[in-house]
Amino acid sequence: REQMIKMDSVLGLKIVESEEEIPQDIKELAQKRLVARNEKNFSEADRLRDEIKEKGYAVDDTKDGYRLKKL
Repeated sequence: REQMIKMDSVLGLKIVESEEEIPQDIKELAQKRLVARNEKNFSEADRLRDEIKEKGYAVDDTKDGYRLKKL
């Protein structure tokens, strides 16, 4: 979590989480997806969104980054 906060501060983003703790692997996939989107690599971003969904989570884009929620 500490690493994610540092990454967010560098990128100027804010990750919004629900009260339920999101597993670290899901957070890492979502962060990779955000980087892919910022680099306009939309095919990779879509692939990562599908992988997150297969693991039971949804990623919603927000003006400040993204939000993860359990499906």
